[in-house]
Amino acid sequence: MKIINNKNNKHENGQIVVLLAISLLVLVIVAALAVDGGMIYSERRFVQNTADASSLAGGGAVLNYMEGVTDNKRNVTTTTFTCSDSLINRAKNEALSVAELNNFSLPFLGKIINGVVTTYDGHSIDENHGVVIICDSNKDYIDTHVRITSSISTAFAHLIFPGELATTNEAITRATPRGPIAKGNAIVSLNTDCQPNQKGMYFNGTATVFVDGGGIFSHSCLDGNGTITVNADDGDGEIGLVGEFDAENKPDFNPPPTDNLPPFESIEIAEPPCVGPNRTVTGNTLLPGNYSGISITGGNYEFEEGVYCLTGDLAITGGYVYGDGVTFFMKKNDSNPSNIKTTNVKITGNAIVQIAAPLNQESVTFGVLFYMAEDNPGVITLVGNDESFFSGTIYAPTGTISIGGTSDTATYEETEQCEFLESDSEQCEAVVFATQLIGLNVKISGTSSIHILYDESTTAQNPGNMKLLK
Repeated sequence: MKIINNKNNKHENGQIVVLLAISLLVLVIVAALAVDGGMIYSERRFVQNTADASSLAGGGAVLNYMEGVTDNKRNVTTTTFTCSDSLINRAKNEALSVAELNNFSLPFLGKIINGVVTTYDGHSIDENHGVVIICDSNKDYIDTHVRITSSISTAFAHLIFPGELATTNEAITRATPRGPIAKGNAIVSLNTDCQPNQKGMYFNGTATVFVDGGGIFSHSCLDGNGTITVNADDGDGEIGLVGEFDAENKPDFNPPPTDNLPPFESIEIAEPPCVGPNRTVTGNTLLPGNYSGISITGGNYEFEEGVYCLTGDLAITGGYVYGDGVTFFMKKNDSNPSNIKTTNVKITGNAIVQIAAPLNQESVTFGVLFYMAEDNPGVITLVGNDESFFSGTIYAPTGTISIGGTSDTATYEETEQCEFLESDSEQCEAVVFATQLIGLNVKISGTSSIHILYDESTTAQNPGNMKLLK
């Protein structure tokens, strides 16, 4: 019989105990991470949700208030944004109230108004637990900034790290008011390339052009000839351009243009919806819908309220045409792939045309009279007489807007208000465009006085909005 000596194995006795102890320690650590990690994550999620809700509540209170200020006459919001105590308190109170509902009692740390800091009750604006309201009246926004710090009692981590763990979460909601498109300018050229055949903004003729309530802005040229005079010194009227202005042999501008200004941000106006049926002109009353083209040479015609989508030209060269609450959407005619055509608008001074854009703020077409599709580099030509009236934004981002007048009388006074089709109002005996003109190129010419009366309450607007920044 063979006897095996196992004396060396005695040194291995008890190793299983060490391995078991290490395994148990690892299991405890894993369990601690799972339990405490889950608690920390849950707490952070809850605190972040509370901060978001509190911040959004403050922004919502501000936005609801700003959107609720209306012009009783036409039910149009015309809020002038200021960093008022009313707005600050609405944002603060609503944010604090929602935080309280979620069992967080937050202090009001302070406010920052146009860069000026004001703190409250000895707090610092940089504390990690409280509400700060930031308002900038130059950039038209108000921020509700909420910071919440919460402590967490852990199940295992306190054995290694004494004390509670703290988590800080923050949220910022920015509310901006309803405001004018293109910074409140009445005439805007979007063309950034000043070429001989693309003038950007061009004035020509012997007329006197009055721009009341808004300014003039060109992203390239500001050119013209003749003896035309352009007055934009009423209300907030200014004349500015990106680039340089040569005063020689140019129209008489009042005030003189300011050049080398920075361009402003891109303009976004929602595209009108084309949801109506296909229609043709079969009578003197036209209904909203899709048309291959509309031509009116005489007679009395009325456009019913709504959106008119055209894949052919709109031509009005005679007669009397009326429409209140209408939008004309000029789409490119791509029915023939080998011969895609632009669609254009042509209204001459031989016709009496009185048309106004919708003023229902719930509508995507609010304040939009003519909308030329982005891919349609066509021409909108509007020549009016002393009985013509156009109201709303005329938008041709890749096309040309050409405005003119043939009236022989000009008795309009700047103190009068030309009411659209009000029976008890005085008629303006001059060509009146109660419009905002935004096009790649804009040309204004004529032999009579032309009045461009810009009113942001009757033209396209940037709707009030709010967004969670952080």
